[in-house]
Amino acid sequence: MHHPRTRSRTALLALLSAAALGVFGTAQAEPVHYLNIQTINPEAREGFIKAMRNNATQSRSEAANRVFDVADIGGNDPTLVLFESWRDADGYQQHEASAHVAPVLALVPSAFAKPERKYVLRDLQALPAPARTEIEAPTASKNVVARFSVKPEQRDAFLSQARSAIEQARQQPGNRVFNVYGVRDDDNAFVIYERWQDAAAYQQFHAQLAGRAFDRVLGQLQAGAPEVLVLQDRILD
Repeated sequence: MHHPRTRSRTALLALLSAAALGVFGTAQAEPVHYLNIQTINPEAREGFIKAMRNNATQSRSEAANRVFDVADIGGNDPTLVLFESWRDADGYQQHEASAHVAPVLALVPSAFAKPERKYVLRDLQALPAPARTEIEAPTASKNVVARFSVKPEQRDAFLSQARSAIEQARQQPGNRVFNVYGVRDDDNAFVIYERWQDAAAYQQFHAQLAGRAFDRVLGQLQAGAPEVLVLQDRILD
């Protein structure tokens, strides 16, 4: 019998394979982004983090990898968040079959307090492509990931506001990442991933006119409550 984790990962790989095919079955070199929210059992955390730290370090050296961020919420919160970007679906599949992923998968049955939540993300043609600049001091950085949906009739309005916010945020000296992604297979679901040099840089942008306007409009366009996670980048340090 397959463990539920194995079935879900197999389904994810099948989804990515399908996403890599064009209308006539021609492979498309489309980037793949992957948000994974995990809840780790306290007694398994130390061993799981050790395996994940090695996995992340090795993964960052893979030719197909673009981003492999690992963060937690801090304090006693058991949540672990992975954000990965890969050149394409083939690159991600090769990663999943690599030797450094195996120790992490072996720990999953005992390490996860509940099933992980995985979201396959995609670039949006209406928005600037994902980008990042070097993060000099990861432990001091301010990092936020927000997952939400907008009302279908407000999708175009959101994309217009998001484009302006991305352009404004990336001009700030303390910004390292300000990307907006679509959730694959849901045209009205999105993820915003922000990374800032420190909390002061984050607060300064969101206190400015552009940041305040985007936050206000986003609240008006959302369908339901968002999920917002403030992340600490300390797993790999």
